[in-house]
Amino acid sequence: MVTYSILWPSGNLLQQGLDGSREEWDFKEAARYGLYGSLGYVDQLVFAPFNISQFFLGMSLVEGRPLDEALDEWDQKFLSTWMVSATLQQTYFPASVSHL
Repeated sequence: MVTYSILWPSGNLLQQGLDGSREEWDFKEAARYGLYGSLGYVDQLVFAPFNISQFFLGMSLVEGRPLDEALDEWDQKFLSTWMVSATLQQTYFPASVSHL
């Protein structure tokens, strides 16, 4: 979460620097990216389920398993993996940051 709150505004400022059409820096825009990046629950609620699914399904298929086996493994492991990752995030980040 801290990483996102640094990387996202940094990436935005880099993009602004490379964008030839801008005449000046928009620090409010970069701050909005930083705020959004600090919202760790967005990652857990939106991106984590997709990433976990991609990992289980992708690894199974790369290992040469049939799709039905890959889906069975996803069905067995997805919910518990997502619950553990969400719990760990909420446990190890301060409440003042987790509830932004």
